[in-house]
Amino acid sequence: MFKHYRHTSDTQITRDILELYLKYGYLQSNFLYALMDGKVGKKYIVRKQYAMREKYGLLFRPREQYNCENSHYAFFIHGLTERGRELAKELGVNPPIIANITRRDPDETRGEFSETDVETKNFWHAMGIINTLASFEIGARQHGITFISEGEIRERFKQTNGRDVDFDVPFTTTYNGQIVTGKRKRDFLFGLTYRDGLSSFFVGENERDNPVDNPDLSRDGSSWLGKDIAYRDIIKKKTYQEHLGVPNLRVLVTTKSESKSNHQRELSKKIGETNYFLFKAIPDQKSTGKSPAPFPEILTDLWQRASNEPIAIYRKSQ
Repeated sequence: MFKHYRHTSDTQITRDILELYLKYGYLQSNFLYALMDGKVGKKYIVRKQYAMREKYGLLFRPREQYNCENSHYAFFIHGLTERGRELAKELGVNPPIIANITRRDPDETRGEFSETDVETKNFWHAMGIINTLASFEIGARQHGITFISEGEIRERFKQTNGRDVDFDVPFTTTYNGQIVTGKRKRDFLFGLTYRDGLSSFFVGENERDNPVDNPDLSRDGSSWLGKDIAYRDIIKKKTYQEHLGVPNLRVLVTTKSESKSNHQRELSKKIGETNYFLFKAIPDQKSTGKSPAPFPEILTDLWQRASNEPIAIYRKSQ
């Protein structure tokens, strides 16, 4: 299958591309280019994707990418076919996963997401998660910070505890005299090791159009109010240490609307000031009017908190 590639350098680039698709699941051309660290040019990436898709059958383009306002800008989102995964295995490419988002059948054009790892069937919600994580990794490289993927966290936990992490983190708390119990499952999980050797870990909630302050908490916190209440209990009791295997935890709350982000922050402040919720509006991955670009400034820009001053994530917070 792989004999068509003539040069060793071309084979290595193919390996690098396969590795990135295995790590993220789906990537746009411009994000793939940024993650390649300048090894090749942008036009090369587009030509390479075309060859891997049309000539070798290693990539496919999910049709959901056309269901957006700016589809005519050609996002060029790709994922690996089964053949692509087989080639990666043949080449010994088996990287730790960054974005645990799976597709029911990668060779079908229906493109529905399974709920095995991340509870979402929304393609653009999934792309928001992927692009956010990719932007964090790109930013970390630019500032000499080590990006710790979810896959690496899971492997460390397995080596130490002999079992996998449990992403269904339970909580039991009281709100307005009502006992609230359930489980929270993250949208994403990663860590950063700073230049001083200290590490911080984050779970992320990529908020869609869920209500911010819906008082109905029966669905394990689908609104931000429910998530706020759940995470307060999880962090206060340090339940995340047993279930996720990380020594510390903060919650990154991203949304495409600045006004909604402010609403969430104000709601959390009313419940009780805290430093472990960080709020930020990110570019809308579906309706930008052009193909979304990586936003590595997510690491250096200020994040709002429900108390104290805004902070940046690129250095160890106080």
